[in-house]
Amino acid sequence: MKFDTHKPRLIFWEVTKGCNLRCVHCRATATELSSPNDLPKTKALNIIKQISQLSLPIIVLSGGEPLFRTDIFELASYARDCGLRVALATNGTLVTQEIARKIVDSGVRRVLHQSRRSGRRDPRCLSRHPGSV
Repeated sequence: MKFDTHKPRLIFWEVTKGCNLRCVHCRATATELSSPNDLPKTKALNIIKQISQLSLPIIVLSGGEPLFRTDIFELASYARDCGLRVALATNGTLVTQEIARKIVDSGVRRVLHQSRRSGRRDPRCLSRHPGSV
């Protein structure tokens, strides 16, 4: 079997363990702040370059909460410039109009977000965050 015929089409990359929620369904074991173990920007950019040289998959930047990374828009822009299709998996709690504009401007074409029920208190809440719905 030749690898050339079996290239990745979709990559989910947990770019940080940092998150402002503690969702019971999350496998990222989130921390309150960005983890000191998060890959440094130069190494992350290198991985993006290596991925683009192998294949041009959809790359989903996730976490934790990827917006905890101060360089998330640089990573997304670089991935776009390398020819990758970029998506962002976020819990949505940090998205403002300004952040939404940065998401679009950085080349993110799809946003996956944790759905919350229209602001009402939901007894099935999984985020374990005070006041979350």
